[in-house]
Amino acid sequence: MAAVSGVLGALGGALLAYVMIGPSVTKENDSNKAYDASQPPFTVSVQPERSEPREWAMVLDRTLTDDEVRKMKSSPDVFAYLKSLGGRPLAYAPMLEHAPKRYIEEQSSSGRMEFSDTFKMTVLSTRQYR
Repeated sequence: MAAVSGVLGALGGALLAYVMIGPSVTKENDSNKAYDASQPPFTVSVQPERSEPREWAMVLDRTLTDDEVRKMKSSPDVFAYLKSLGGRPLAYAPMLEHAPKRYIEEQSSSGRMEFSDTFKMTVLSTRQYR
């Protein structure tokens, strides 16, 4: 008789645990969703392009001094020299790697050369729920 009541007790405990799994999992999922929703949806980092574009212009917030112009003209790496002065490189828009073909064709046929700031953007999301 003790063996039967032991087996029934174990089966009753297992059955109770099985029945309670649904509410427990639902409660845990709701808790995870609430935590997930409280976090920023995306983490974004933006870094200026560090490499030299094929064709470029440099923008400075001031005019170069005569001494800086002389150093620039004698510098073997004008791009790096101007960046060291705080210059921001701009690429010709049609030269951008991923510019749409129709945009490149329109730019070349019109003769306009627009500049574009170049940067690398990384967008990450650790969210699990929508």
